[in-house]
Amino acid sequence: MITLFGLFAEIERKLISMRTREALAAAKSRSAVQRKNKAASKKLGTLGKSKLDNRKEEIIQLLALSVPKTIIARITRVDRSTIYHFIESRGLI
Repeated sequence: MITLFGLFAEIERKLISMRTREALAAAKSRSAVQRKNKAASKKLGTLGKSKLDNRKEEIIQLLALSVPKTIIARITRVDRSTIYHFIESRGLI
């Protein structure tokens, strides 16, 4: 009887090990695909959507008037770093 329990435990350990290896291989392949797609989009120079895209003209006008970026951030109700990133990524300066 004890031998039978030992056999079942050994089989279960092998099954757990096999499922773990399969899951890790699947996760690794998904990660590689995601990294490849992200790198490809950066190479193409595509920009992601921003909540500031529809206010781009307003931001350009404020920059032309030499309004500080901190004030622009307050006007547009976003974080200051968001404004800096938006201006840099869109080449507005």
